Amino acid sequence: MVFDQYQRYETISRMISIIKRQEETEKFKILEVGANAQKTLSNFISDEIFFTDIQEIEELKDDDHFFVADATNLDGIENDEYDIVVANILADVIIPMAPVIPARLKKGGYFITSCIIDFKEDQVKEAIEKAGLTVVEINHQGEWVNITAQKR
Repeated sequence: MVFDQYQRYETISRMISIIKRQEETEKFKILEVGANAQKTLSNFISDEIFFTDIQEIEELKDDDHFFVADATNLDGIENDEYDIVVANILADVIIPMAPVIPARLKKGGYFITSCIIDFKEDQVKEAIEKAGLTVVEINHQGEWVNITAQKR
């Protein structure tokens, strides 16, 4: 089953909506790691979203909501700043980036992942838990997995 970009972002936006209801809030400060030039997440939710990519994107170079940062270290990204960090990227990137995510989250913040192929689920879950986050939900859609974890 093909899990296209729309489906991945739809899954992420549903998770954010659920968290908003649970936390009884209307807006979050969100960091999307590994975003694209289209800043697709902003088409699904109206929160304050900051985006990163490993390379500079010409059309975003003057955008104060865009940062050039390597996902595995997130140098230049403030600590304890975000309610939610989103990673809509492959497991092979999520696993090495997991250790740097908790520092970027506020206490009680969430790490939402998507685009994980099912045979990598256990590795991603283990990396997230090893980083000190608590897995609160795992969803499956065909062979694709979404894992949501929380900084407690």
